[in-house]
Amino acid sequence: METVFKVHRQAVKNFFEAYQNELWEYHQEIGVESPKWHNRGKDTEQLRAFMEGRVSK
Repeated sequence: METVFKVHRQAVKNFFEAYQNELWEYHQEIGVESPKWHNRGKDTEQLRAFMEGRVSK
Protein backbone atom coordinates (compact mmCIF):
# COMPACT_ATOMS: atom_id res chain seq x y z
CA MET A 1 0.00 0.00 0.00
CA GLU A 2 2.88 2.33 0.67
CA THR A 3 4.28 2.01 -2.83
CA VAL A 4 1.04 1.50 -4.78
CA PHE A 5 -1.01 4.20 -3.06
CA LYS A 6 1.77 6.39 -1.60
CA VAL A 7 0.26 6.03 1.88
CA HIS A 8 2.21 6.76 5.07
CA ARG A 9 3.46 3.61 6.82
CA GLN A 10 1.52 4.23 10.06
CA ALA A 11 -1.69 4.72 8.08
CA VAL A 12 -1.08 1.35 6.41
CA LYS A 13 -0.59 -0.30 9.82
CA ASN A 14 -3.79 1.32 11.08
CA PHE A 15 -5.67 0.06 8.02
CA PHE A 16 -4.40 -3.49 8.51
CA GLU A 17 -5.47 -3.41 12.15
CA ALA A 18 -8.93 -2.06 11.32
CA TYR A 19 -9.56 -4.55 8.50
CA GLN A 20 -7.64 -7.60 9.71
CA ASN A 21 -10.67 -9.95 9.47
CA GLU A 22 -11.61 -8.79 5.98
CA LEU A 23 -7.99 -9.07 4.86
CA TRP A 24 -7.76 -12.61 6.20
CA GLU A 25 -10.93 -13.56 4.29
CA TYR A 26 -9.62 -11.85 1.14
CA HIS A 27 -6.35 -13.75 1.39
CA GLN A 28 -8.22 -17.03 1.80
CA GLU A 29 -10.32 -16.28 -1.30
CA ILE A 30 -7.33 -15.63 -3.53
CA GLY A 31 -5.08 -18.34 -2.07
CA VAL A 32 -2.43 -16.24 -0.35
CA GLU A 33 0.10 -18.38 1.48
CA SER A 34 2.40 -15.58 2.63
CA PRO A 35 0.56 -12.25 3.07
CA LYS A 36 3.82 -10.39 3.67
CA TRP A 37 5.15 -11.09 0.18
CA HIS A 38 2.23 -12.02 -2.06
CA ASN A 39 1.89 -8.65 -3.88
CA ARG A 40 5.57 -8.14 -4.64
CA GLY A 41 6.10 -7.84 -8.36
CA LYS A 42 2.48 -8.67 -9.20
CA ASP A 43 -0.41 -6.81 -10.76
CA THR A 44 -1.97 -4.75 -7.98
CA GLU A 45 -5.46 -4.45 -9.48
CA GLN A 46 -6.96 -6.96 -7.00
CA LEU A 47 -5.49 -4.92 -4.15
CA ARG A 48 -6.87 -1.71 -5.64
CA ALA A 49 -10.31 -3.30 -5.98
CA PHE A 50 -10.22 -4.45 -2.35
CA MET A 51 -9.21 -0.98 -1.17
CA GLU A 52 -11.92 0.90 -3.05
CA GLY A 53 -14.68 1.90 -0.69
CA ARG A 54 -12.64 1.07 2.40
CA VAL A 55 -10.51 4.19 2.55
CA SER A 56 -11.50 7.80 2.30
CA LYS A 57 -9.79 10.02 -0.23
